[in-house]
Amino acid sequence: MQIFIRSLVYCTIFSGLFLGCAKPHPAGLPQLVPCTVKIVDGSQPLAEVDVGLLREEGQSGWSLGGISDSTGTVKLRTIFASFEGNGVPAGTYRVLLNKQVDVPPELTLSETDSLKLSPAELTKWNAKREKYIKEHQILPTTFSDPDATPIKLTVSETTGSQIIDVAKYK
Repeated sequence: MQIFIRSLVYCTIFSGLFLGCAKPHPAGLPQLVPCTVKIVDGSQPLAEVDVGLLREEGQSGWSLGGISDSTGTVKLRTIFASFEGNGVPAGTYRVLLNKQVDVPPELTLSETDSLKLSPAELTKWNAKREKYIKEHQILPTTFSDPDATPIKLTVSETTGSQIIDVAKYK
């Protein structure tokens, strides 16, 4: 009994590395192709970029993408219900990129503090914050718009690693 419980704990901790506890590939989800993408701006890698993929054939209900590391590299993943897998189904995708702008503390406002401002003061404060974000934004907003993004990615069984240079699309 103790061995069974220990195996169950290991199964939970290591997410399926022991005793065949891996979550099965969901029905209807095509095989996943391992793929990494490096996000760069010219020769500079872009870290902490949210990358999302939208199928050209229509959305599938799967969440596809990842977040770039300090080298700009993203290991693309597929999330479908409780399943998480490395890689994405083969196909052509519109690529969505978003990088959050770090706003300085003086341009952050708690809900309590916002209630202390008059409508005119709040409008002025919001305009100042939006101006800061626009001036410090690294990626054009079109990159995060599903209908406007100019970036496409094709994944096949032989894809491997690809580079997306955002400078080509600015």
